[in-house]
Amino acid sequence: MTITAPTPSGLTMADLGATPTVRSGHQFLGERLPAFLGVAKVDGIVARESMSVQEALVEAGLNFTVSLHEGQTNVPIAGGGTLTLPQEGHWSTVRSDPDGTKTFFGVVRSRYKQVQNTDAFAFGQHLIDDFGANVAAAAGHGKPIGVRTFLGLRLSETLNVAGQDPHDLYLLIGNSHNGDTGVTAAIVPIRRANMGEVVTSIPTVPQRWTLRHSGDVGGKMAEAIHTHKMVKSWMATYQRLTYELLGTRMSVTEFEQFTHRLLPTPRNAGKRSAATWAERRRLLVDLFSNAPTTSFGRGTRYAAVCAVNEYLDHFAATRGGDPKEVRYARNLAGQSVRTKELAWNLLAAC
Repeated sequence: MTITAPTPSGLTMADLGATPTVRSGHQFLGERLPAFLGVAKVDGIVARESMSVQEALVEAGLNFTVSLHEGQTNVPIAGGGTLTLPQEGHWSTVRSDPDGTKTFFGVVRSRYKQVQNTDAFAFGQHLIDDFGANVAAAAGHGKPIGVRTFLGLRLSETLNVAGQDPHDLYLLIGNSHNGDTGVTAAIVPIRRANMGEVVTSIPTVPQRWTLRHSGDVGGKMAEAIHTHKMVKSWMATYQRLTYELLGTRMSVTEFEQFTHRLLPTPRNAGKRSAATWAERRRLLVDLFSNAPTTSFGRGTRYAAVCAVNEYLDHFAATRGGDPKEVRYARNLAGQSVRTKELAWNLLAAC
């Protein structure tokens, strides 16, 4: 299903900018990738055509099992040495691979409910069989690798803002083996023009949610149907709100003021730190004002949203390692979500 919208009242397509020139697939703008695909290239698999969920889990090495063991703690003994005692109310999670290798994942509270990857991701096969989705990627991540896992599905639905700005839609199913999260689902829209991941903050239509895990076939089918409805509701709401953003002008001066609310210089910042934050804001302004990737909707709040997403996904400063890989891992862990949600809330309050 493709949703489009007419040109916002008072604006022509010439006002909004020319249709972005995009290339199919993910080979665009210097080989940029969505965060989950970037992580999958390193620590998992980017799926081939017509891959099943189970095939993806096996090839990505996610077909391991996790068992719970009584927690233990080492207590020092007077005079030297330690005594190992049960750790009340806690369990250890241990990964077991098909080859017999075992890896300690972490300590969880006794109320923790373990969900194996095969069970957590199984409902995704119903989205493939009944709703036209395709496996896009699968991988383990976190420390140690595999303590968190995900399965990415490319959805059959597409989104085209005002009929001019296409987005690809993915669903990311996540699982955790250290108690950080339950089994989660997230709608991941990727704007083709800048390969930025769109994050919204719409209380009535969540973009991410915790799944009500059920082990039976009927429960998994119900979860797939519920997920499909959630995607359609989010799409319709996002299309309506972006229509409003496109219809709201924003000058460069107004955008500069917005960047100070989004990325304020910390109190008591030294001269060097203040200069760093000023440079971040300057780069954001440049993306909004001059980048080809914001030519569509130039001078509107929609272009402002796009500039923020592009900056956080592909330009934000990093420390150590390959900058792209650091950003992929950071974004997949949700470290840019709060800033993107703040930007959305500030800009969508028209």
